[in-house]
Amino acid sequence: MGDKRKFASTPDDGPLREHIISQSPHRAENIKPPAQEQIDRAIDSALSVDVREMGDFLEIDVVAPDRTGLLFTVAGVLAISRLDVRTAKTKTVGNSAFMTWLVQLDPHSPIPTSEKLTKLLNSALDGEIDLQGKIDERIRNFRSHSTNQSPEAVVTAKNDVATQATVLEVRMHDRPGVLFNVARTISRYSVDIRSAIVSTLGAEAFDTLYITDFKGNPLSAEESILLAQRVENYLLTL
Repeated sequence: MGDKRKFASTPDDGPLREHIISQSPHRAENIKPPAQEQIDRAIDSALSVDVREMGDFLEIDVVAPDRTGLLFTVAGVLAISRLDVRTAKTKTVGNSAFMTWLVQLDPHSPIPTSEKLTKLLNSALDGEIDLQGKIDERIRNFRSHSTNQSPEAVVTAKNDVATQATVLEVRMHDRPGVLFNVARTISRYSVDIRSAIVSTLGAEAFDTLYITDFKGNPLSAEESILLAQRVENYLLTL
């Protein structure tokens, strides 16, 4: 990988990272059941997007028929809309997925409407938008204005008793579309992403994803290690 470097480990990283996760109101075990209004919309099998302003953030609810790749598609649409994901929660009820995203808007971009995001997401799900191409373009533009050398991605996995999930942690240089690329990679390996927490420390991005198999169980130790290795190997190619 040329002269790219790994992240330097510091003794404070672990405690600080745990503090970020434990203090988040969007922690995986705090996922609330969908509201009755959302369930009613899901019965119609129609995609819906609601956008609400929350101080410096936007909270976006997405209700959609559940399908493989839904999370990374939503993440991609948000990325090309210049919305930086901070947390993503997803819950499946029957054949419908209920997602709540907390995002931060690029200061030079207008607040997107629910109608615009719904249209973009429908187009992306129908394969009419090249999300990967658009995000790669944003990454190239980002790199052209950055003088910092990007460390290689580091991915680890462990099982969490409290949430009954496998916790996959990804640490890499912050840039557009991090969650999109991470979730897109994970979706190739027959696992379910229950929720995600995204945080940044300086120029570094930390993605924490709570993962289970399709039966709702944590992965085995061997499966967790293999998934972490595969995700890390892919991210090193970007």
